[in-house]
Amino acid sequence: MKKEYRLKKNHEIASIVLKRQRLSSEYYIIYFLYNKESVNNEFNTKVAISVSKKYGKAFERNKAKRLVREIVRPNLSLLINKKIVIVIKQKAKEISFDCLKQDLISLLKRVNKKGEKNEQKSN
Repeated sequence: MKKEYRLKKNHEIASIVLKRQRLSSEYYIIYFLYNKESVNNEFNTKVAISVSKKYGKAFERNKAKRLVREIVRPNLSLLINKKIVIVIKQKAKEISFDCLKQDLISLLKRVNKKGEKNEQKSN
């Protein structure tokens, strides 16, 4: 996933989490916000990935983040004009990549549907 699609600033991540728009599954929690900074209908998506220290050692947490980035990268088209924080739960360590991929993609589709509904309400 390119760096231009990553959320890096702690205050940006905190503001998304504080808004409390979220979806969760057995392996992930996704906090999301419609990105109002879009210019000329550009593809303006930002993603942050978070893993708790309870998940395991640094190499385990880094591997989990790499896997999630690999799942999100080809599916960014589902997330146009959204800021998203993906929190990986501890249970994700015990499951295969294919199951994680299916679970995360279904959540991303749900985020897209909710984002469209919220956008229509605000217009």
